[in-house]
Amino acid sequence: MTCDDEVKLENCIGILLGPNSLNLVRFLTSTQKSEAFNRALSRCNPKNVSFPRNFPGRAHAAVHMINHRFANSALLLTEQLGVKITAPKVIRKLKQRDRRQLYIYKHKRSHVAKLQRAKSRNRRYRLHALIHYSQPAFYSKGIADPHYDKNCVNKNVVTNDHAYQSHPKRHPKIH
Repeated sequence: MTCDDEVKLENCIGILLGPNSLNLVRFLTSTQKSEAFNRALSRCNPKNVSFPRNFPGRAHAAVHMINHRFANSALLLTEQLGVKITAPKVIRKLKQRDRRQLYIYKHKRSHVAKLQRAKSRNRRYRLHALIHYSQPAFYSKGIADPHYDKNCVNKNVVTNDHAYQSHPKRHPKIH
């Protein structure tokens, strides 16, 4: 390794493990937020349909919906467009959807739900092990070899790998 290579390697390590990158991951953050945004974006911009002219607007609508939840986003967007939703039943249903979504989100993060998921996961693992590994599998030599019926095998057959081993007189000796 030359001096230039060492400098390049130190720069690469500095990029990956430098103080800036360590500051970004010091709180053990994950990619959950970006994955959630990707789901919202694919909801507003399905992959099977192309929206070349209004793609940026749809992307901004996805960001707005993530930041303000569904009902507040819909009410704010319609208000900004100058269309006010006056039907109280529609507003009530929108807000009910947000409350339900928030309840489900909080429930999934509760200790009770986490414990319930862990118990369910352990039960499924045990059931899978019971079905697939009911008898302990031990290694034995020749387990994949074909099995022959010993009564059908001719015991008088002599097999040699090479003919010169069985007839040594045919080959001249070298002195």
